[in-house]
Amino acid sequence: MTDPIADIRARFAPILAEVEGALARREEQYPALVQAGRMDQQAATREIEIWSAIVADWQRVVTGTGPQGTHATLQEKIEILIEGIARYGPALGREIATLSDNIRQDCLEISDHAYLSDRYGQRVARYIELLTSRDRLMDLAILYHSELPGSPLWRGFWRGIDAYLSFHQDARTTAKQHEAA
Repeated sequence: MTDPIADIRARFAPILAEVEGALARREEQYPALVQAGRMDQQAATREIEIWSAIVADWQRVVTGTGPQGTHATLQEKIEILIEGIARYGPALGREIATLSDNIRQDCLEISDHAYLSDRYGQRVARYIELLTSRDRLMDLAILYHSELPGSPLWRGFWRGIDAYLSFHQDARTTAKQHEAA
């Protein structure tokens, strides 16, 4: 029998790793950007706070502990994710420019990451890695957007994840109590 809580946590673990990496990169890079006058200190601090809230959300989903990241609004989380998604455009452009013409053409025409990876191996590994990271942020933006009032999926993810985790945690507790009796 599979453990539904473990399954959902495993499914979302890559998202947690993605947002933890995004936060770590910002914590590492922003002080130098502020020092160089390329970024405002207040903006850097707020962006790190918002990413910290996103990380808190996903630590809660994956580990089952901790509160939702309430030190940022839902709209702030969506906006910061959209900014993050936009940053992938130039990076993907630079990466694809390094590929040979035939590989570049396939990357532009074929969206199947597994096919591209099987066909071209390490030559497209960085490109696939960037696409995968961008796609995770896109998935996050969609999940957060589903929580906005008026969204077709309103009352979506967080209510659903809380109910799902709670139901299965209660089922586990009940099963353990029956086993002990």
